[in-house]
Amino acid sequence: MENNENNKTAIGTCWFCGQQRYVEHVTEGMDAEQINILATDECDCEEAKRARELRNSIRAVGVSIEENLGVPRVLREAIKGLLEPVAAGIAENATIKVNSQTTIKIMIKEGRLQCVKTVKDSLTVDEIGGH
Repeated sequence: MENNENNKTAIGTCWFCGQQRYVEHVTEGMDAEQINILATDECDCEEAKRARELRNSIRAVGVSIEENLGVPRVLREAIKGLLEPVAAGIAENATIKVNSQTTIKIMIKEGRLQCVKTVKDSLTVDEIGGH
């Protein structure tokens, strides 16, 4: 590691393409895996770009769930845990039946990760988050 005006740098490797790059803002005690995460975050390869978009989408929908869903915390956490598998295409969608009237569905719709809350008999469909 080098020290450049209190900014430490190190060489990290992108997980996807293997490209090595200098990474700045490395703190004392960071291991190689943490440095490689930083390198991957900065890489311009298509896989790294896709991973950043995926992470940002999950984060944005997760914030919307926290702010707007209106269900108990334990249920919000379970729903947020389903965002990544759906966003990554591991699962086509995920549906949680909260009670006899309320369903929450996580899906990709029009190319965007979305969480949709449907309440029967009230004609209410809320798109909680879409990114």
